[in-house]
Amino acid sequence: MILYNILKLFTIFVQPSKKLQEEKYPTMNYAIPQYLRLLHKLELLRNHFGSNTVLGKACTSAYDKMEKYYNIIKTQNFAISATICDPQFNFNVFQNLYQEANRNAHRARIRKQFQNVFVKYEQRELGLQVAAAEAEAIVLQKATESDHDSESDLFKPRGTTDFETEHGKWMKQQPIKRDTDILRY
Repeated sequence: MILYNILKLFTIFVQPSKKLQEEKYPTMNYAIPQYLRLLHKLELLRNHFGSNTVLGKACTSAYDKMEKYYNIIKTQNFAISATICDPQFNFNVFQNLYQEANRNAHRARIRKQFQNVFVKYEQRELGLQVAAAEAEAIVLQKATESDHDSESDLFKPRGTTDFETEHGKWMKQQPIKRDTDILRY
């Protein structure tokens, strides 16, 4: 019976290990969901074995170690962005993983973190667009220095794009089928 229980404990690590170590496709999008599923399974096994048994203590130790790694990865913007931008997951995966009512704070934190990353990269893109437009304007100015009646400065790009429209697309997009090849999507 003890060997069966040990096998039961080790078995929960097989599928996530394989999933996260694949080399045929990107795996960062799976990191957070796999950590959360492992934490949940370890908690269930700890309750099943009893927290004062040897296997229960092993589950607690594994849980603490996995939670430490999860806390590190959830502070990294790229992990959350990779998960939300994956068309198979998007923000729905966090609603599925954090179903309890007391998990609204986690979902709100993840949403805010994604919004901050989105704004950061949107500002970077706008900066690049402005730099390109300025460079083009300099080239045009040199080409038409004798033309002082030009209206080209009326058409310089200004302002920002509609953040809610683009951001809303990612947050509200329906997940695609699991067997879809995301590299060809």
